[in-house]
Amino acid sequence: MKKAFSLYDYMTDGKFIHESSMNYVESNNLPKNKTLLFGRALEDFTVNDILFTENNTPVYIEGFYLYGHELDFISAGCTCTIICTKNEYKFTEDEILKIRK
Repeated sequence: MKKAFSLYDYMTDGKFIHESSMNYVESNNLPKNKTLLFGRALEDFTVNDILFTENNTPVYIEGFYLYGHELDFISAGCTCTIICTKNEYKFTEDEILKIRK
């Protein structure tokens, strides 16, 4: 597995690591009924890929949000928000999500 995404913050049920992220979610009309992951892509990947947490919990991607646009892919080095199916996993700041490639 390769390192794919460096997490800075996440939102599930309106709860964040950093409350300041709520302004970003509201100002960009991001969905509040999903899990949102904020951070930087370390690899290229798409909505067809599955990310994995440190304890191998799968994270299913529905889309990427950056620069005011929702996309179905992301390139390495981009800072973005990943829109995921709702996930009850308790992510940690600076967690690295992995991908099978």
